[in-house]
Amino acid sequence: MSEETHPSELNAFQLYRRTVKTARTTSRMKNPAWYQDALELDVQIHCYLKDNSGVDCYLYVKSHNVFEKIGGLNSRQLEQHEELEKFIDTVLEHEAAAKATSAGFIFYLADEFSIAGLGPEHQNPVELNNLREMILVDPMEVLDDKTVSTETHAWRLFPYPGAAAGNEFATVVAVPTRRSETLKTLREIGNEKNFPIRTCAFSAPLCAIASLPWFTSAKKSGAISVFNYETFTLLAFFNSHGDLMMLRFMPHANGANIPSNLGPAVMATATAFELENPEISVLSMVGHDVDGLVVSLQSSMMGSDILLIDSEEILKSKGLPTDLPVEMMVTTEELDTEVYPLADNETFSSFREESWHLQDFLSPDQDELDMFPGQGDMKLLKIGRRVKWAAVLVLTGVLAYTGLSISNKVKSDAWSHKAKNTQTSAIALTTELKRYEHWNNLLMDRSKAWVSMELVAQLTPDDGTVILKDVKHRIVLRPATRGKKTGFKKEWVINGYSSDKGIMHLEKYSTRDGIKTLFKQVALSTGNGAYLPNVSKRDITVNLKQRPNPTYNTINPKNPGDMFRKAFTMTINQSFDEEDDLAFAAVQSNAMRR
Repeated sequence: MSEETHPSELNAFQLYRRTVKTARTTSRMKNPAWYQDALELDVQIHCYLKDNSGVDCYLYVKSHNVFEKIGGLNSRQLEQHEELEKFIDTVLEHEAAAKATSAGFIFYLADEFSIAGLGPEHQNPVELNNLREMILVDPMEVLDDKTVSTETHAWRLFPYPGAAAGNEFATVVAVPTRRSETLKTLREIGNEKNFPIRTCAFSAPLCAIASLPWFTSAKKSGAISVFNYETFTLLAFFNSHGDLMMLRFMPHANGANIPSNLGPAVMATATAFELENPEISVLSMVGHDVDGLVVSLQSSMMGSDILLIDSEEILKSKGLPTDLPVEMMVTTEELDTEVYPLADNETFSSFREESWHLQDFLSPDQDELDMFPGQGDMKLLKIGRRVKWAAVLVLTGVLAYTGLSISNKVKSDAWSHKAKNTQTSAIALTTELKRYEHWNNLLMDRSKAWVSMELVAQLTPDDGTVILKDVKHRIVLRPATRGKKTGFKKEWVINGYSSDKGIMHLEKYSTRDGIKTLFKQVALSTGNGAYLPNVSKRDITVNLKQRPNPTYNTINPKNPGDMFRKAFTMTINQSFDEEDDLAFAAVQSNAMRR
């Protein structure tokens, strides 16, 4: 069985063998990092790709919350297995990563960005979550433009929480897939070294949008954020609540640092959204001189305040390197909504709760994931091993106990006993057994006094609507039959006084079903099986007779019963036939009273 064979081509036994081999030869059963996201790992390498020249890399140790720049990789190194392996070895030799048991590579794709619209059949905001899943499986089904490539670009949905009714509620963001092989190679190196390497690739502009609560707040006149990258500029338009209404992408032509006609484009979109003099924030994401960009905005948006955002202060306040890309702060720092209130609005709350800005554009495909057992498979195998060892221990204990029992029996006097006059012994034993069974039958628990009192107590309500005058209880044997046992009957005669409400309570138990329910409650609460109503051929009958109370006198009562309008007599009979386990062995007397 080749290790390259896809699991879909293997039978159940071959899959099991592969899983066992993987558990034995790798750390996938013991190291949970194989199944965690890159941002969950303690040692992380954050790689910023601003153009085609390569990436700048920063080492981040989550447990210490410390970033350190560690150089980078050029475009040639990103495509070579040997160079990437050398880079990983160098990182793991770093003092901060010396004890690492895994590593996460997080790529920020800032070299290219594009957006596209949803198809006309997908214009219902209620579909948002379904569309987010659908675009991962079949982007062409979701996109309006059916000519775009799903091979050269990866597509993800991005919402507009601030969009007005009838406007676009989401857009589709695309990044190139040319670095997917780099991430795949990193994961393969991890497999070769038996060292978990987890990867993810974020769109840097989406992370940049999520950084805005650190730098600005909601404005009544609305706001526009301008993110300047190496080859493009991204515009984000916000309403008066600070919720995102739209993104607009503007490429840089002919190697320029800013797009042409930026000011008129911003003014046209602001006018369409009826934003009058919105505040404009400009962020230079890759260190470009954006003076020309500011001039273009001032010429078209003369009534707007234009702020040039400097990220150094916020980075310093958090003890981060001042040259750290803002996007890396977004993925590693908690955003305090009390300090930065914009983070609590609908847009940024959805970022925090649903990670719209942290969508992995270059995730492993399903075929790659299927080549190794999943976390559930490993847990199941681990449980199976524990069950196997438990079974071995139990079997060993059973064998040891059996051997000891056999040894003790062989050594006992009974083992070497030689029978003498077995017939006489058998007769004596039979006689003794019959005597035991006779007395055991007579002493069986049939009618304990306290259980009878419990029956009466549960019959009588606690609210004082019924009081008892007397209770008589007796057991009467049935006429003897030819059998070895005799049935009997238990009888309760209960006399008392009651109000109309009390009579209604007693009537609940004056039916066959009602009295059986009472007996069952008594049997369960006392643990006395003699009161179980549906055993063998037992039967329970009840008769309630009510009459006017002849001594009724509420003005000058002499006894407590004089206060009640009615008197009653309830007779309860429980019958046991001769086949019941509690039937009496043959006796001389015909009746017993209690």
